[in-house]
Amino acid sequence: LLLALANQLGTALETSLLFADTYERERFYNALGSVSLALNLTIDQEAMLKLICNEANRIFGADGAYLWQRDGDMLVGSAAAGPETAVFPNTAVALDTQDSLIAHIARNAEAVHLARFQSDAQWQLHIPGETAVASVMGIPLEREAGVIGVMVLTTTNTRRAFTDIDVSRGTIFGVQVANALENGRLFRELQTLNEELDRRVETRTQALHEESTRVKILLRISSELAASLDENHVLHQALHLVNEVVHATQGVILLLDEEKDEFVFRAGFGL
Repeated sequence: LLLALANQLGTALETSLLFADTYERERFYNALGSVSLALNLTIDQEAMLKLICNEANRIFGADGAYLWQRDGDMLVGSAAAGPETAVFPNTAVALDTQDSLIAHIARNAEAVHLARFQSDAQWQLHIPGETAVASVMGIPLEREAGVIGVMVLTTTNTRRAFTDIDVSRGTIFGVQVANALENGRLFRELQTLNEELDRRVETRTQALHEESTRVKILLRISSELAASLDENHVLHQALHLVNEVVHATQGVILLLDEEKDEFVFRAGFGL
């Protein structure tokens, strides 16, 4: 009888654990889908980074979320959600810093979790309130070209430690974050290129307009000058037509007297 009860209890526990695992998995993927939708609808870089950090705290039950982005040989703090995060942005960590957990994750492109962070004096987090951290999970943000950033989640509650399941799900979340950051970068580059193209088109259009105006003036000068044999009229008219382009306040035409080797004023305005 006890053996039969034990078998039934084992089946019930297995079913319960399976249900709990399925429920948690569905909850995670539903949350991930909501985050993906929100990120795809968000264009503003600052809003997107803030959304990533807040959703990371909510999904993984963390107290703090910190996001670094790679800039050459440095990891630069971009956004954070949690206590004392106002001083975090622009915090820089060199990739070759040996005791930095963030640099270690970026170099090895592997997720890391420390269930008892304070008992491991090997690593530095470079985040506000580091001494109060109980558990840590670090996720590399990786694309085809390599790691483009690192995300670190922390808890201050000693009863809430990150697990291997959190790391597995965090890796999936990190891929989504990396895609969002890359899409944001490509969008900003495209926006910059479009703005540059608009400026070039505007400049070229203005140059073509000015060139067209000059050609029209030259054709008009040629036409009007050919219509008269009066030298004085031709010179004054030529000076007048040229001034329609340059908009000067004074102007003269001087003709060279080769016998006297002198210039002679023949037409003018504003004098």
